[in-house]
Amino acid sequence: MASWFRRRTLRKDRRPFNKIERQLEAIPTWRLITEVVVILAGLAIILEPDKSINPAKVIFDSSESIAIASAVILYFKEIPERKKQKHYEAWQVIDSAREIQTSYARRTAIEDLHKDGVSFYEIDLPWADLQGIDLSDTNLSRAYLSGANLSRAKLSDANLSRAKLYEADLSGAKLSGANLSRAKLSDANLSRANLYEADLSGAKLSRANLSRAYLTNIKWDEGTQWPAPEEVAKARNIPEELKRQLGIIE
Repeated sequence: MASWFRRRTLRKDRRPFNKIERQLEAIPTWRLITEVVVILAGLAIILEPDKSINPAKVIFDSSESIAIASAVILYFKEIPERKKQKHYEAWQVIDSAREIQTSYARRTAIEDLHKDGVSFYEIDLPWADLQGIDLSDTNLSRAYLSGANLSRAKLSDANLSRAKLYEADLSGAKLSGANLSRAKLSDANLSRANLYEADLSGAKLSRANLSRAYLTNIKWDEGTQWPAPEEVAKARNIPEELKRQLGIIE
């Protein structure tokens, strides 16, 4: 389990708050607190209107405010460490539910990790019930999701390259902009799935159900393996070039 956790990496997050977290984490705690105390003590002395008062007394009188400010800084300093612990515990929940098809705890753990921008590279979730889950714009590259229930899942812009999705239920899933290059989708149910601008280069779609799936502006290549032409014909918005390639006549 620990090796799993070490392999997980955070997406690059450009939000200012996360940048501040990383900067604070890089500063040794003793140094940070010392600098905060010195700065606040200096400000207390500078801002004291009665210059005749002994500086030591000014600092003593301001000690409560300095302590509170230091505690606040320390709280933010420890955010990354608390987040790491939270992620580790979430991965433990996911790992312990591996043999369980439906697990609310696992689903919550996955959603929490996703909100924190954690990668799901090579995650192992065969036959898991994840219907309706929101994993948009996440890394699921090489994920093992064979037989998983991902019906109505939100997977727009997700990276599912080389993912194993044999017999997975992706009916009604939102896969617009998803990277499905070299994904294994044999016998998968993609009925009513939205594949707008999805990348299917090298994907294995043999015997997949594409009934009423939206194929608008999809990307594919000579390595893409399609179901029988009569099955592909059941999809919607099939690119004209693909129709010619597969000999689909309407």
